[in-house]
Amino acid sequence: MSAETSTAALYCRVSKEDEKAGESVSITTQRAMLTRFAKEQGFKIFACFSDDGYSGTNFERPAFKRMMSAAKNKKFDVIITKDLSRLGRDYTVTGVYLERIFPKCGIRFIALTDNYDSKNACGNDTAAIKNVINELYAGDISKKIRSAFEEKMKAGKYIGSFAPYGYLKSPEDKNRLIINEETAPVVRLIFELAKQRYRPKDIADYLNSKDIDSPAVYRCKKYPQCDIRNYSEKRAWTSAGVQKMLKNPVYKGNLEQHKTRKLNFKSKITLSVDKKERYIVENTHEAIIDAAVFEAVNRLIKSRRQPPKTDFKNLFSGIAKCADCGANLSITASKNKAKHTLECGKYKLGGIAVCTNHFTDYGELYEIVLREINLHLTLGTAEREKVTKALNKSENTANDEIHGKILRLNKRKEAIYEILTNLYEDKYLNKIPEERFERMVKKYDGEIAAIDIGLKEAKAQKALCGAERHKALISIIDGSKKLKDLTPEIVSCLIEKIEISQGEYINEEAGKIKKQKIKIYFKFKNPAAKAP
Repeated sequence: MSAETSTAALYCRVSKEDEKAGESVSITTQRAMLTRFAKEQGFKIFACFSDDGYSGTNFERPAFKRMMSAAKNKKFDVIITKDLSRLGRDYTVTGVYLERIFPKCGIRFIALTDNYDSKNACGNDTAAIKNVINELYAGDISKKIRSAFEEKMKAGKYIGSFAPYGYLKSPEDKNRLIINEETAPVVRLIFELAKQRYRPKDIADYLNSKDIDSPAVYRCKKYPQCDIRNYSEKRAWTSAGVQKMLKNPVYKGNLEQHKTRKLNFKSKITLSVDKKERYIVENTHEAIIDAAVFEAVNRLIKSRRQPPKTDFKNLFSGIAKCADCGANLSITASKNKAKHTLECGKYKLGGIAVCTNHFTDYGELYEIVLREINLHLTLGTAEREKVTKALNKSENTANDEIHGKILRLNKRKEAIYEILTNLYEDKYLNKIPEERFERMVKKYDGEIAAIDIGLKEAKAQKALCGAERHKALISIIDGSKKLKDLTPEIVSCLIEKIEISQGEYINEEAGKIKKQKIKIYFKFKNPAAKAP
């Protein structure tokens, strides 16, 4: 289509960070530049769409969405921006628009200062590189903003978008909290009830019975721009919400910030931050609750908790198997947790209809395995060399398995990126409802986060699978030393699996004796059958 018959939409965008650059990237400057260019080229101007104060990593911009809606309705056939970064700073999504959405909509895209024109096949080779650079720039800006926030948090300045329930942001200093006399009495009531040993659920029920607005409802009433659906599925007071308030040191005058962090600057996923990595500053504002009362309430909360679990670890997890159904044997502890036994996992779930209990004393199994390993460790020189060779072979196999896992995870990650690319395309071509799009993006973002964790764990396992991991074991074998204790490394390194059959009691002269067949499958020789 010739320039004389083409209609253009002008698109301008400035983020809050861009504003620091001054007039050179202002909306006014961009609009003037684009208008002048469009007139010089003979384009008819449909409209100028401007997003002021919106990040390039977020494509949920109001003006941009209006422009894309008009594009789908064939209101214009050209989009002009100052440069590629005005369109967006997310490399993946920007590429979707340039390579898929714009062509399908019949849109010619021009980025002036980057000399990009989708009409020309030549001269656009650097677009992908520039999009990557724009994303790197956005990431760098994100780091700088995060660094500035961290400095404020270290200095005891409040950086949240909204003040905690019971407080307001000071009109003179938005980074300082002052007491909200409207909601502070509710906070005092909550702590008073907790001090009288009322449980969080009882407190929540009481507040709901008095029709007192929950923090989320109160906030949305005060700030009409807030959508309650973004803050709380349950509009009422909840046990979890009350407990969270009772533990929040903000009410005794201290700030605890950096409790969560984003997975990365492009993702909406937030991760919890370890307690020791948070920024805690005392006496930053006036307390609603006296420190002594706060500590007394939290002591009561701790005293109601169940006693902590013991440090017991099942060394045979995933290794001890039911000889009949193949299910893993799982731990069952006695009431006083003094004794542990193993039982068939299928039996525990489905009872005798699916399998039998295969009941085994954990301590006895431990002694049997330790004894059998020591038998092999005291073999002659030739046999010890055979074991060492088998261990190294096992190590190489483990390395190959981990390497394969890393490849599979990376392949899945790439596939998800392709799925997300198609999702963005379908969304802006109205092939998928907005609600479904958001739900699917959230799902795949979560899967990417899980994959990243899996990759981190696999790489850590790979690091452990070198010669260092088995150095101590091989040293024991070479030195013919007796093992005194089992460790997870020793068990997983030497044993493939342990099959445990159903036990039975037999009458003998000495009385009833339990007979149970146990097979230990070592990674370096044929299985040995032993009975306790």
